[in-house]
Amino acid sequence: MKNYFLLVFVLSCIVFTSCSEDDTVYSCNDTVNSWVKDNKSQISQMTRVDWLRTNAEMSIPIYRAFTSKQRENFWIEKLNEVKQLPWTSEEIEHIRKVEQFIVEHPYVLSGKSLTDNQLDELESFFYQWKNDAMQKLNWKPEVCIAIAGSGYIMKNTKGEVILLSSKESDKMSHRAESSCHCNTSVLSDFCFNSPGPCESSSCESSSVGCGWLLAQSCNGRCGGI
Repeated sequence: MKNYFLLVFVLSCIVFTSCSEDDTVYSCNDTVNSWVKDNKSQISQMTRVDWLRTNAEMSIPIYRAFTSKQRENFWIEKLNEVKQLPWTSEEIEHIRKVEQFIVEHPYVLSGKSLTDNQLDELESFFYQWKNDAMQKLNWKPEVCIAIAGSGYIMKNTKGEVILLSSKESDKMSHRAESSCHCNTSVLSDFCFNSPGPCESSSCESSSVGCGWLLAQSCNGRCGGI
């Protein structure tokens, strides 16, 4: 009898683990979430170039399904691309500080929820990095965010980015769904394509996909969306 209960317990743990893995949520939009789950093998082969060909509503759910190695390659490519713009040598060195932070703190691209200590490290680094950029390099906040808070292509050193396409029907769906799409603890400039800042909302949050290096939770909605 003792062995029977032990067997039931072990099987229950296996079932629970299996269900937890199957219940991973990439988007609160059921259609998008199902598509990501059904196409994880293809997503695991995607590069940032492939990601840039997706639309705005699919981009973050797809990014959430990336492996840690894909996210690492994603940011290596993004920052190398940024460095091709006409910066001064001092500005290039400042961008390299982000690269060094990623190397020294690989957890930021793990895709897992950050612990309180990890979140403090991330926010402390970027708080100082942004302030130094504004005071010493005369950057505006949107330049910092275009570099390290977005996977989009930077058009110029002013912080303008090339947004991913978004069909009108997708926009309507995005507005109607309950998922969060920005982080309330960071600057309003993270809301690239909306009339207002990130605001607290009753939306369904996610562990990653927003904020610095897309490593912070999505816990709010951009005003006007």
